[in-house]
Amino acid sequence: MKRLFWVENRFSWPFVIILAYISLSLLALDYVWRNLVMPFEALIIYAIATNATATLLAIGAYRVLRPRSRTRS
Repeated sequence: MKRLFWVENRFSWPFVIILAYISLSLLALDYVWRNLVMPFEALIIYAIATNATATLLAIGAYRVLRPRSRTRS
């Protein structure tokens, strides 16, 4: 579990990517909140649905594109 956050005295790449994704998501939410007139509840529902879709697509892409470990037969 520690390897997910810290590798060789620095932050690991998955942790940095997660932080960047959350930061960009919050910036986009703030931008939409300030520039579109819509109820807050609808904005949150759209934001959660968009983030969930993007997260599922990223996980799916990772699973499809990651290198397969070869097992001995």
